[in-house]
Amino acid sequence: MLKLIIFLLIFFNYCFSVNYLIDDISNLKRLSKLNDQEAIFKLGTIYYKGELTKQNLDLSLYYFKKIKKNNIKAQYNIASIFANKKYKGFNRQKAFKIYLKLAQEDYPPAQNMVGLYFLYGVGVQKDYTKAKKWFEYAFFEHNYIKAGCNLAYIYTYGKGVIVNLGRARKLVKKGYTKHISRCIKIYNDFNLYKYKEDKGFKFGYYKNF
Repeated sequence: MLKLIIFLLIFFNYCFSVNYLIDDISNLKRLSKLNDQEAIFKLGTIYYKGELTKQNLDLSLYYFKKIKKNNIKAQYNIASIFANKKYKGFNRQKAFKIYLKLAQEDYPPAQNMVGLYFLYGVGVQKDYTKAKKWFEYAFFEHNYIKAGCNLAYIYTYGKGVIVNLGRARKLVKKGYTKHISRCIKIYNDFNLYKYKEDKGFKFGYYKNF
């Protein structure tokens, strides 16, 4: 009996949530026709993530494109759609062009993405120096922790730099405590707890790091 009651509670709660979201989407669509920018952004996000509704990247792109060009998050999401292999209009070069523009406008998530493009040579020629530069901008200028994980990757694998596990340990520290999977993997794979000292030359961003 207790199991039945729990099941019914979960079931009715789920039904309520779905109906609430449907009503919410309808309301957001009504507001979007009035050019409510917040409602348009929420619709783009709902269809991008597939939140209790089927993911629809075409609809997501449609709504994000309706948002004013000065909305950096919307532009970033547009780039992410073009970078998504599930999207029928998948286009790495187009995504990179948008990411680069936003990175140059000092948006740290985009700086991190541009760094990844150069690191792996995705849609662009592989360039470790440029990758490192963009990761450093995002991490040191904006405290964007994921970029610190990617810098640590560069120093653990010696991508265009001399391997420096002590520096890598310091770079993953914030990400490790924040449970960011890439930082955790690097920390564990290289047993970075053993390396307490940064033995590299310290200049630029690393002078007081």
